[in-house]
Amino acid sequence: MRIKPQFWPNFFTGSRLVLSLSIFSLLFFGKRFEALAARGIWQPVRIYWAVVLGLFLVAWVTDLLDGLAARMAKVESAWGRIADPLVDKILICGTFIFLLPLNAAVSAWMVAVILGREILVSMLRSMAERRGISFEAMPLGKIKMTSQLLTLGFIILFKGSFPEKFLDEKPLFLLFLLYFTIAITLASGIPYVWKFVRVFPSPTARKSERN
Repeated sequence: MRIKPQFWPNFFTGSRLVLSLSIFSLLFFGKRFEALAARGIWQPVRIYWAVVLGLFLVAWVTDLLDGLAARMAKVESAWGRIADPLVDKILICGTFIFLLPLNAAVSAWMVAVILGREILVSMLRSMAERRGISFEAMPLGKIKMTSQLLTLGFIILFKGSFPEKFLDEKPLFLLFLLYFTIAITLASGIPYVWKFVRVFPSPTARKSERN
């Protein structure tokens, strides 16, 4: 049986979604390991975060393989064009949300900024593409995603390697990464808003078109 060219990109996207849900399931029980860390029981805490990090890295690799497989096969399905960035957002936003109660240097306002940016850009893209206006990913958007993934990876790595550092204060390195990521996240939304304002017809223009 011959495998269709679009199978592998779709397979990697689906695998990333399953891995994301697995990561969320583990993080959901993270409070139990936070309690162990508070009592100075480090070994189970380190193993727990090592498993989370392993799953997160595999999910990241599937994102790279997804794009590579699509380019090698020279295919782009409608499902893949929608599902790939959606699953990326689920992985990133979901991981930030589940880290919130785990004393991982992530603040609620940071998560709100990340979610707000993703929702805004998704809405603008949807409105533009419904009118046949191309709204492809921009270079700064890709930098934003890489920054978010790196930040999450380092948070999980530090939580497992130095759990005692999070008991009294947040590591400055992680705070720097988080603030940098928030700045990139906000900046990356500006080109999308600017493009939308430039190319999307105003209400007056749309009324003229109908007339």
